[in-house]
Amino acid sequence: MEKEKILEQSRQKMAFFTNLSNELKTPLSRIIAPVSQLLPAAEEVHEKQTLEEVQRNAMKINSLIHQVLNFNRIEDNKDSLLILSRIELVSFSRSLFSVYEENKQITFHFETNKAKIYADMDAIKLGVILDNLLSNAVKFTPDGGSVRLSLFYEETGLLDICVSDTGSGIPQQDIPYIFQRFFQSPHSGNKEGTGIGLYLVKTYTELHGGHINGVTSNEGKGTSIG
Repeated sequence: MEKEKILEQSRQKMAFFTNLSNELKTPLSRIIAPVSQLLPAAEEVHEKQTLEEVQRNAMKINSLIHQVLNFNRIEDNKDSLLILSRIELVSFSRSLFSVYEENKQITFHFETNKAKIYADMDAIKLGVILDNLLSNAVKFTPDGGSVRLSLFYEETGLLDICVSDTGSGIPQQDIPYIFQRFFQSPHSGNKEGTGIGLYLVKTYTELHGGHINGVTSNEGKGTSIG
């Protein structure tokens, strides 16, 4: 009975967060759209920086909202199918990566062993995978550090995607749990999160028939996930 009570409380919380997320989507889009229109026309440096900060934080909220919605769809078995399309992965990944390069306090490196890599993948889920890995890397990397995204295609048909950083690292005792839903390390300091991002990374990777090869991390030196 206690277990059923806990499960019911969990379902109620998810229903609340899902409804709240849906309610936030429309007003948030009405912030992002005009800010995006004003940015190109902004000539004064301070004005441009202010608009960029508004846009950056609005996009962060937007990402968190979609994490909750994606998670709920997985829990209801509504998001277990792939909508495949032919994707050129190098340009797709580089385009998403360029959004993070706007952070001038961190050095970004993009590398690939092929000029073009074609694969049949779900573009939305691939975007979620890359976005969560990159946002985590940037979040835990201090000013002056670096973030790297690597794509390596093997002639056997395997694709290796790796995101690495020179951030704060993950304590060894936490590594076995980072892909579990709702897990948030007690050692993450004041870095806020939902505990959903890496769970989605693992789930969507496995839906594509892939797997997480491993996590390498040293506290104070950085993390690599691929």
